[in-house]
Formats: sequence, C-alpha cells, structure tokens
Amino acid sequence: MFFKDLSLKRVPSFIDRYEPEYSFPNCSKINYGERIIKVDPLGEKCIAGTFFIASDNTEYEVTAKYLKDNENTTQTVKNPLAISSNETLVHSLIKCLDKTKGCKLHVVRVSPSEFFYQEGNVTQYLDPNRTKQISYTYDHQYKTMSYFSTESSGSKKVYLKSHSKFSKSHYSYSYENVKIVNADNSVKKITNTTTNVNMSIIFHTANGRTRLNATYFDAQLYNDDEFPDIRDAREVGKEAGRESEGEITFKFEKIGDPPEGEEMLFEKEKLYLFNPENKIKTKKEVEKDTQKYDNPGLKGYQIALIVIAVVVVIVIIVVVVILLLKKGKESPKSNSGSGSGENA
Repeated sequence: MFFKDLSLKRVPSFIDRYEPEYSFPNCSKINYGERIIKVDPLGEKCIAGTFFIASDNTEYEVTAKYLKDNENTTQTVKNPLAISSNETLVHSLIKCLDKTKGCKLHVVRVSPSEFFYQEGNVTQYLDPNRTKQISYTYDHQYKTMSYFSTESSGSKKVYLKSHSKFSKSHYSYSYENVKIVNADNSVKKITNTTTNVNMSIIFHTANGRTRLNATYFDAQLYNDDEFPDIRDAREVGKEAGRESEGEITFKFEKIGDPPEGEEMLFEKEKLYLFNPENKIKTKKEVEKDTQKYDNPGLKGYQIALIVIAVVVVIVIIVVVVILLLKKGKESPKSNSGSGSGENA
C-alpha cells in the first residue's frame, strides 16, 4: 500500500511559465497560426498573450490570469472583444457556453500599444585611450500605437515624427511607430504609396500569400531615419540636433471573397485602437478607448460636414438680420406727446 501511494504522487513535468498550461494545466492550447477554431459544447481552449476574439453568435467566456511578480490576478468576462495587457504575462482560458452545437471562434493575436520612457546618466569616453570623457543626462521616449482592423478595403495615412538632440549636458531621443493588424480574410491587393524615403512599412501576410493576394495581414509603419549624423556628433562630444518627420501611406483593395470556411466572425469595417491595460475588454470598452486615445485627425467627409454646418449657420444669421432690419424699417414711427414711457 505504501509503494502504491508513492506511485500515485508523481512529480509533474516542467511547464514553461510562458505557456498557457502553466496557469491552466491539461488545457487544449491554441497554436500560433490558428485563427478559426471550433470548440466542443462546454469545451475549453487556452492561449498565451493578448488577442481579439469573436464567435459565430454563440456565447463564450474568457478567464484571464495575469502573472506579475508574485501578484497574480484573475478576471472572467462573458463575450469579450479583447484581452489586453500592460507589460504583464497573461494566460487565458476560453470556454464555450453552448451546450448543444459548440462554438466557432475567431481568435487573432494582437499586441497592445506601448509607451516607454527612460531617463538616466551616462559617462562617455571620447577617445580610444579613454582619457577624455564627458557625462550627461538622457531621456528616451518610445511610442507604438497598435490598431486592430476588420476592413476589407481602405487606405491609411499616418504622420510620424522623431527627434534626436545632443548637447554636452543632455541627450534626448524620441521615436514613434504604428502597427496595424487586419483580420478581414477577403482576398485583397496591398499597395505601398509612401513617397518619403525615410518612412518605411513592413508587411506580413499569412498562409504563404503575397501583397498581391493577401488575406490576413499586419503592417508596421516606422521612421527609418536612424540619425547617423547625430550619432557621429555625439561620439565626439559635438552638439547636434534634428527632427525627422513625414507621412506613410498605403492602401488595400478587396479583389476576392475569403477562402471557403474562413469567413471573418468579427463585425466588419471596424478599426480599433488597442490600449495597454491588464484587463479583459468588452466591445464598448474597446470603442471607448479608441475614442479617448486615438486622434488621427479629421477625415475628408468630416471636414466637409463641418464646412457645410458653418455655412448653414452663417446663412441663418444673415437671414435673421435681414428680417429684423426689414421689420424695423416697416414699423410706424412713435408720435411725440406728453407723458412718460419707453418705446418697445
């Protein structure tokens, strides 16, 4: 009996902390590249990292466990749109709540936006013999805006601005880029229309496709200017500074229907900003984040509507003034006489 009890108490095999099985043992893992997933009635799937999720109108539930140092937190939300994170490892368990036919889920991995700031002090030698040196403070700022798109066709215009400035007492550097993940799996043609030589786009397409027949794709838009002149000046202790800015543009056009069985389950023609936060987010919360933090500038039709509204207001004011003047001219003059009073 003693030996039988020992045989039952086997030491479990090692599980990588970055794998979802670390938080949800024996779960069925969603592998990289899997997007359209079928789950048995009341079945479960697990996944590591952040993602957007939708279903074929069947109900599902997501439990997310956030692992940060020794403070683990768990959240459970029914029918969420996104599982976000703010520099925290997250594992999620997705449960199909349908008891009869099961669930068809659409899962797309997306990294949230990132905002990074660092400052400190540096001592730098100016010669190979390490006899001349300078000390200065520095600050570095990095920003990545991350978007999730369900558009089948469209065009994107992004304005990026970076700077690098060095003085003998301080070095400042800022950098920003944009990432867009498109989940619409219609066949589409993607064209880079950027003309600024310092602005670049890296496209990734799925399933061995190219930009001429892409379905899923993601795009990273960034400033390719590495400020070599400022770096060279800094290495010899010479003051220098410069800004680098410009537009990045590309367009994508639907040229065919999605492959059979891979129709998108997300609401069509949407663009969401993915804000970093240790939270499971509903559709309303993601939409609120997009309205609050995204400020891409006014689109053409919005400007047109504003112009029309202003013109209408001006016309109304002019008409009212004309009517009042006309009414004042047509009113009879007051007769002079004794007594006191005020003209109305």
